[in-house]
Amino acid sequence: MIPLPFAKAEYQQRLARLRQRMSELGMDLLIVTDVANQHYLTAYDGWSFYTPQVVIVPIEDEQPYWIGRAMDALGGRLTAWMDKDHVLGWPEDHVQTPDRHPMTGSPSGSRARAGARGGSASSSRPTTTLPRPMRG
Repeated sequence: MIPLPFAKAEYQQRLARLRQRMSELGMDLLIVTDVANQHYLTAYDGWSFYTPQVVIVPIEDEQPYWIGRAMDALGGRLTAWMDKDHVLGWPEDHVQTPDRHPMTGSPSGSRARAGARGGSASSSRPTTTLPRPMRG
């Protein structure tokens, strides 16, 4: 593993503040699509935003999940602070394939209340915003 920019405890504190806000909003899960926010929460460091990737923050799991292209997950296991089983790669045969997409489908029977915090490298405007900004 590459040395983290901050102590692991810092990332855990960031997640604790985020989960507190999620709880206040009645959310069970947050889907983070902005790469800067992904890095803030996980330390994941890679130029992989050219393809779909997300960080999933369940309110009850100790660690978030980074999900992206399989070849980028290899780098994520070196740079992110989470356990290796929390850095997941979707199959390479999903890359630029019109009949399948890595971010389709949902867990069977899932009733979780989720929020999404979006954005992109080319836009600072989020796709969905929380009612009030989260400050750390």
